[in-house]
Amino acid sequence: MENITQDINSLEPSSKAHVLKEMLASLSSEEKQDLLLKLMSQSLLNSSPSSSLSSPLSTGASSPNSQASQSHNAISQPKAPSQPEEYSDELKEEAVNYAVDKNNNRAAARFIKNKYKPENKYQSLTEKSIREWRDDKRYNKRYEFDKAHRSRKQIRRLSSPFLSEETELVNRIKAKRSAGDQVSRDFILSEAKNLIPNPSFKASPGWLSNFKKRWNIRRRIPTSLVQKLSSQYSQQVKTYLEEIRRLRFDQEHKKGVEIIVGNMDETCIRFDMSRGWTYDFKGSKEVKVRTTAGNKLTFTALFGVLSDGSKLPPVFVFKSRTPVSNSIKTKYQDKALIYSNSSGWCVRDIFQDWLNLIWLNLNLKENQRSLLVMDNFSVHKAPFVETMIRAENGFVNYIPPGCTGILQPLDTHINKPFKDSMRKLFDAWYSTHGNKPKNTTPAGNLRAPSADLVIEWALKAWDSISEDLIMKSFKHCGN
Repeated sequence: MENITQDINSLEPSSKAHVLKEMLASLSSEEKQDLLLKLMSQSLLNSSPSSSLSSPLSTGASSPNSQASQSHNAISQPKAPSQPEEYSDELKEEAVNYAVDKNNNRAAARFIKNKYKPENKYQSLTEKSIREWRDDKRYNKRYEFDKAHRSRKQIRRLSSPFLSEETELVNRIKAKRSAGDQVSRDFILSEAKNLIPNPSFKASPGWLSNFKKRWNIRRRIPTSLVQKLSSQYSQQVKTYLEEIRRLRFDQEHKKGVEIIVGNMDETCIRFDMSRGWTYDFKGSKEVKVRTTAGNKLTFTALFGVLSDGSKLPPVFVFKSRTPVSNSIKTKYQDKALIYSNSSGWCVRDIFQDWLNLIWLNLNLKENQRSLLVMDNFSVHKAPFVETMIRAENGFVNYIPPGCTGILQPLDTHINKPFKDSMRKLFDAWYSTHGNKPKNTTPAGNLRAPSADLVIEWALKAWDSISEDLIMKSFKHCGN
């Protein structure tokens, strides 16, 4: 056995493992154990071929001594614990700024020591560290900008060499919109050319498209056309609400009279409730929508609601030179008042009937008084209106001009849900009955819905308005 160990020691390190493997194949288990102990005593296992010894030994029976020696070597040579690297605040700010312009991985690679950048001293800087620094406002000086546009696609889109000039342009757009002024494409391009004197800047359509994406600017359809903004009516709104509260305080707290507040308003309804849009496939050159013959026919509806959630019977006024048929009036006489005239609008006689038949017949208790709130429509302000209401110990108040979108319950909460319900009923009729022979003309055009049918839709839609919504509308408007 001693000769074998001497022969192994005399070999080159590169050939020791191969020779040892052949020798072990011809030895018994006891001889293998003796050889292993002698090799250990001569510190052969700590030399370079030690990693190769496990392969031939694993082919034979493993001994407790070999397992103990391997665990002893593993314990006797512990790895030195790695010390966490320290990063200065300047480095963090620089890395975060680079990551905002590029991305986290590229920022981490910029400061790691490798064969391409041997001058760097950091070896364990990771993408996770950069990500954590970006979420810290101490190191990310563009935190809000970065937070709003974090995705890689948006960051590429947000990169602009004229960021300060674009910021000033955005402030000018905000100022015009705050004043209610229109902002056009020509205005943006003209202001951009004045703010960016760089001769290479052309204010091209591509720049305009990216500018709108960078700052979340979209072309919007006006929700209303006004001569004054809501903020300019603040004093009028305040005065109106003070009058209402003073009246209620005087009547309810001083005289013990309960005030029942009501609101009435007229709204125009189309026979054809088709939407102004449709779904179609992208790239379609023409988007046509088939309408009925009634796409220009309208009628007027007068609605009234009370602050306790009650709904008053509606009034419908149709545009026609001939009166509405008696059969239709009889059919809906318990649910609505139906009129017709040449204009289709609420005129003096119709409004006077509404006051006599509906508003002045509320069946109020002895300790109750009515307060009718209306807009400044000329018929509403006729002299007979206040005379009739005050004769019944009631009150009337007019919403300041331009403030109905803030102070009128029917405008703020009720008219839109009503028309949405009407549109659903029209859509159901259009999809199931619109193409039936009885609903088409000999030329194949769609007939308009009949007056009887639209009245039925209007009553169903009016019934769908809940008491909770009505009470909420009065509370929202300060009534």
